[in-house]
Amino acid sequence: MLLSTVEITHIKNKEVIGVVIGTSVRGTSLMRDMGARVVDAVGGAAKGYETSFSDTVNAAVNEMTRAAEQRGAVAVEGLRIAEGPLPMAHGGLFTVLAYGTAIKGEL
Repeated sequence: MLLSTVEITHIKNKEVIGVVIGTSVRGTSLMRDMGARVVDAVGGAAKGYETSFSDTVNAAVNEMTRAAEQRGAVAVEGLRIAEGPLPMAHGGLFTVLAYGTAIKGEL
C-alpha cells in the first residue's frame, strides 16, 4: 500500500475509489498527566504522551489502510491526519482521524 499526502501520478489505469478513514481514540492516565505537569514545570519532553500519541496516529493510519485494502485499493493519496479531544469526554480522551482518497490501479 502506497500512502502519500499529494496526488500520485505514476499509477497506471488509475481509478478513484473514494474517501477512506481510520480513527483511534485513547484515554489519558493520571500518572501520565502528573508526569507531564512536572515536565511542563521544569522543561523537557513528555515521553509518555509522545509515545501514546504516536501509537494512536499509527493505529488510525493502519485502520485507514485496512479500509482501503478491503476496497481493492493499491494506494491512498491526499493523506491527512486530524487530532483533538473527544467532545463530551471531559478532557480524558483524545481522538486521531486519518483520511485520504483510495486509488485502484497498477503501481
